[in-house]
Amino acid sequence: MNTAKIPASWTNISLFFFLIVAFIGTFMRSPYVFELSFEYRNLVHAHSHTAFQGWIYLIIFLLLSKFYLSQEQFDKGKYKLQFQLTIAILFGILISFTLQGYKMYSIIFSTLFQLLNYWFIFRFYKDLKSHDNTIDVKFIKMGMWLGLLSTVMPILIGILVVKKEQGTELYNAFVYTFLHLQYNGWFFFIALGLFYKLLLQKGVAVKQNFANRSFKYLTISVIPAIFLSFLGMSIADKVLPIATLAAAIQILALVYFYKSISSSWSDIVKNENLTFKVLIYSFIFGFGVKIVLQALSAHPNFKELAFMNKFNILAYMHLTFIGVLSFLFLAIMIYLKWFKNKTILNLGIGLLFIGFVVSEALLGINGLGTYTAPIYLYYASLIMVIGVFFLLITPKSKSN
Repeated sequence: MNTAKIPASWTNISLFFFLIVAFIGTFMRSPYVFELSFEYRNLVHAHSHTAFQGWIYLIIFLLLSKFYLSQEQFDKGKYKLQFQLTIAILFGILISFTLQGYKMYSIIFSTLFQLLNYWFIFRFYKDLKSHDNTIDVKFIKMGMWLGLLSTVMPILIGILVVKKEQGTELYNAFVYTFLHLQYNGWFFFIALGLFYKLLLQKGVAVKQNFANRSFKYLTISVIPAIFLSFLGMSIADKVLPIATLAAAIQILALVYFYKSISSSWSDIVKNENLTFKVLIYSFIFGFGVKIVLQALSAHPNFKELAFMNKFNILAYMHLTFIGVLSFLFLAIMIYLKWFKNKTILNLGIGLLFIGFVVSEALLGINGLGTYTAPIYLYYASLIMVIGVFFLLITPKSKSN
């Protein structure tokens, strides 16, 4: 198939938003170095929305278009217009959330983004019908359905805001459900679909029966696993049985995931450089750690560590968005040869990886009760910013 051509400028735009996410995250840790000139809560909103809707959404848009769309489908579906409109809206989201948080303009821009998201999902789902229902397509289709389901939550959250019920357990439950359906549903299922697509592209032998079982159990557990997020609330005892069952099913899905690639470890990284190997193995390892941590959170002895400790919560979030999602997407970009200069690329990936590992270690140490000076977290974040900056300035292929 004559696959869609992705302009190099689009790759840079997605990495630019990744840089913004890293910069805001570092800026939020900067009070230990200099005084903040912005409202901290507004920065939290800007950071999370730019991570979700900027870097993650945009790179998913590009990778799905590259792997699954012909040039004819790309042009006919007006994906170029979709991307351009999304960029304009994202700048509005970034600026409005930074300056005012959740208020009129940020809500307007978020609503416009969601309309564009609907357009992309419905159009891409239609174009995806031309592909066989292979394991990668199954994950991607399910991810899109979960993404659509997640968009119900902001409506419910908005109703509670109007009723001035922010901070209630019901409000928090809707927020947690939205986040879960986004990063454990929409983003994570798409990522797994792209991972299997990568393996199929490389000719890696995947044990289809085990891959299908992994898909089946992840799909069965994704909705009940929402209750894992409620275990820090007053209803914890009531939802614990469902949450525990969901965690067990996810562990089973993880086992089958590993079984599906167990005989192909060397083939996954065959003819690839060290940078690709580090990223792809980090994704595979991070996936396992993520599922295990979710399972441990269902045990009463880990309740305080999982739900009452901001350091552990941040470590888990960063593991998901950097160690699992971002590392996989960067590995695929390398496989597609979207980067031209290996020296700058390797430097950028190296710094990003070091900054991530150090940051996770520091968050984990603090989360376990051993104090470390907060300024070290700032420096770890700064290393990641520099790493992403090098990725941004790495020369790109003109037409991917």
